[in-house]
Amino acid sequence: MKSITDGFNEIKDNHFGLTGCGIGKSPHFRHIRVLKELCENPPATDGAVLADALLARIEQNWRAGRDKRETAPSGENWRFCKAGKMDPNNPSPEVTFERDFIEVAGDDWANQVPTSSGLLGPAADGRRAIDLVERKGEGVFEFVELKIKIDDDTPLRAALEVLDLGNAENQGYRRDSNSHTAPRCTARAKRTGLPCRAPAVRGWCVCRMHGARGGAPRGAGHGNFRHGARTREAVEARKAVNALVRLFRETIE
Repeated sequence: MKSITDGFNEIKDNHFGLTGCGIGKSPHFRHIRVLKELCENPPATDGAVLADALLARIEQNWRAGRDKRETAPSGENWRFCKAGKMDPNNPSPEVTFERDFIEVAGDDWANQVPTSSGLLGPAADGRRAIDLVERKGEGVFEFVELKIKIDDDTPLRAALEVLDLGNAENQGYRRDSNSHTAPRCTARAKRTGLPCRAPAVRGWCVCRMHGARGGAPRGAGHGNFRHGARTREAVEARKAVNALVRLFRETIE
């Protein structure tokens, strides 16, 4: 499963009665012609029904993918700090506004806060993040998802994207809350000496990037295995025998 929001497009097309409408390729609701028509002539649909359907699907995706993942979610999820790198050449009005705003914002603001990276696997939802977050008080935050209207866009497109992000962010926070208190990887960077901030793999003291579940196989499967006399088991057996011999000698003396 690639994303916690898999299946959202089909649900939206079905909600607006666009399945098999023949306008472009699926998902049909993304086409500007469809979006403008829906804005000018809103269908008699209940937005709460759509929100409930998306939430049910995200729960289904979670149940289907949680037992298949081999690694913990990213330790960067829900980190509160200003993103250090933003492309200065990106002409997007949203990126331009965010870049200029975060440069002058105080310490109570953060941007590009990851929410659900690795929630269903190491490659899942890697770029899903909240544009701006303001810290309103102790444990109280306000999320801001930037949507700046351009000539070929519509308010409906922005609303649907915010709905996607809100569901994914909520699920990411609920399911990833334990990763913040999970044991951290004990490895340190060779260049800076700073500790790794990723959560350690269960049963290991390091994360998957620093050797958890890695290394060469033991025993006959090891590339340097010859006769087995120097294996860990053989060494431990010799130590046990030597200890028994010493104990026997002390006893008879």
